[in-house]
Amino acid sequence: MKATRRVPRHFTMAHALMVMAAIITFLTVTSVLRDRQETVDIVVASQDLVAGSGLEASSFTTIQLRADSELVGQLATSKDLLEPAQLGTDLSVGEPLLVRDIRAVVDDDTLRTIAIPVWRSTIDGLGLRIGDRVDLIGADITGTLRYVVTDSAVSRLPRNSAAGAFGSSAGQESWITIQVTDQEALQIASALRAGDVEVVRSTGAPVLSVSTPAPSEQSVSDSVIVLPAEEATS
Repeated sequence: MKATRRVPRHFTMAHALMVMAAIITFLTVTSVLRDRQETVDIVVASQDLVAGSGLEASSFTTIQLRADSELVGQLATSKDLLEPAQLGTDLSVGEPLLVRDIRAVVDDDTLRTIAIPVWRSTIDGLGLRIGDRVDLIGADITGTLRYVVTDSAVSRLPRNSAAGAFGSSAGQESWITIQVTDQEALQIASALRAGDVEVVRSTGAPVLSVSTPAPSEQSVSDSVIVLPAEEATS
């Protein structure tokens, strides 16, 4: 006689637990696989780097970040290291590389670099980084203010230095290095000989070619005002 398999007539609690266990296992595996797929690899420094350093893959390592993180889009990935670029700020080992700190390399052998003396507060106040564009304002021998150069790229900055326990670095003398043409270098040298220059962050907006100083009290008192004939005889 052939044996037959008996099928339970009633759905018991044991069956319910087995089904629930299978569903939970399925959801867990699906969640893990989805989490693995929805991540991005961001790059962090594997050594201390200084502003102006070339960005090379060997100087970074990758870590995974959830794709739905608010930081995605601000943090650099391995793809950002494929093109030649420079680091716009100092980076300590373990720190992530930000997209805004990546500066394109300017490949132009016709440009020179010149160092401009500035106050540290100017660098911090403008938030200057490698690759930013700046204008310089200076005075000529007559004292007239004018834009000496415009839209020059910042190529080097001093390393970040922590302020002392009882002081600040804001009032310290410092410098920035910018890229200029040979003619612009001569214009800057002439302006520095006449006095200090002011650094302005370039926005691409049109600039005034000359800014005439306000007339002094002496020049105003010595001015001759000519009245119309009717007013002069009244």
